Amino acid sequence: MAKQLPARPSGRATGRLRRATRRSGRAFTLVEILIVVTIVAILAAVVVVNFVDSAGQRRTQAEAERLALAVELARGESVRRNEVWGLAIENQQYGFVRRDVQRERWQEVEEPEFRSHGVEVHLSMEGRAGRLAASGPQIAIFPNGETTPFSVLVSQDSAGQSPAWQVTTDGIGRTLVRPAGQAPATAGQ
Repeated sequence: MAKQLPARPSGRATGRLRRATRRSGRAFTLVEILIVVTIVAILAAVVVVNFVDSAGQRRTQAEAERLALAVELARGESVRRNEVWGLAIENQQYGFVRRDVQRERWQEVEEPEFRSHGVEVHLSMEGRAGRLAASGPQIAIFPNGETTPFSVLVSQDSAGQSPAWQVTTDGIGRTLVRPAGQAPATAGQ
C-alpha cells in the first residue's frame, strides 16, 4: 500500500501560518534588552553588598565569641592554679597575664591559647574596668572565679559604626556575648 502525503493546506490556512511565523521571528528591541541588563546588574550589586557585609558581621561575632571563651578558659585556669590572672586589651589585640607574687609583677602567660591574640576587628573597653597597675591588665581574674566586671565592644571599625558585638560579665557570672545595644537577659528570661 502506498503512503499518502498530507493534503496541502488551503490558501486561508497558509496565510495564517505565514503571519504567525513572521511574528515569532521578531527580536527584542535594544531598549528592552538594556532594561533587563540594568535590572540584573542592580540585583547582582545588592547580593554582593549583602554578602560582603554579612561576612564581616560573622567575623566580628566570631571574634567576640572567641574572646568570651578565652576569658572563661582563663577563669578556669586561674581557679585551678590558684593564681591571679589578668586580661590586657588594646585596640586590635588582647592577651592574658598572670601575677608572679614572688617577683611582684605581671608575666605573659606562655600557653598558646592565652598568648597575645591579634584580631581583624576593633576592641574597646566600656564601663568600670581599668588598669590594675601602670603596666598591668585592665581586667583581673581572681582564683575564686570572680573577675573585674567589664564590657568590651567588638566592631569592624574603630568608631563602632558597623554592627558590633558586646562581651560582658558582671564579675560573678559567665562571660556573655550579645549584639551591641541589646539589653542583657534577666534571670526570668
